[in-house]
Amino acid sequence: MNFFKLFINLFSTITVGISMVCAAIFLLVPEYEVSRYILLQVLLASFSTALLTAVGIYFFARLDSKLKAVIACAVHYVLLCAVMIGFGIWFDWMNFNLEGIVMMTTSVAAVYLITFLLNYILIKKEADDINEALKERNGQK
Repeated sequence: MNFFKLFINLFSTITVGISMVCAAIFLLVPEYEVSRYILLQVLLASFSTALLTAVGIYFFARLDSKLKAVIACAVHYVLLCAVMIGFGIWFDWMNFNLEGIVMMTTSVAAVYLITFLLNYILIKKEADDINEALKERNGQK
């Protein structure tokens, strides 16, 4: 997959993930006031984290062991948390205290999980379609 296609895929799924987490927070914390710039803020956060993730995926692809890949994923998560805590402070989404940091790191984990699941479903569907096409092409139905 070329870098641009990967980035667009990640941007889309991360935007969905962040939007779902925001919706959950808005429903669970009704007194939370939403800025009129929330959509632009979500798009900027999605763009930044998608870019970080796309670069990370190209780095992960070069790793030669599972241990290095696990360490790289942990570093990636920490970097995502740092970026989102920065946005959280800048956009006034959170207070810079233990509660705010725990809330943001939990939100990042939720978006990470949502993005992983969405991409797993999309990749599995694409792989199934390719396998089916190969079976039909080789006369194995």
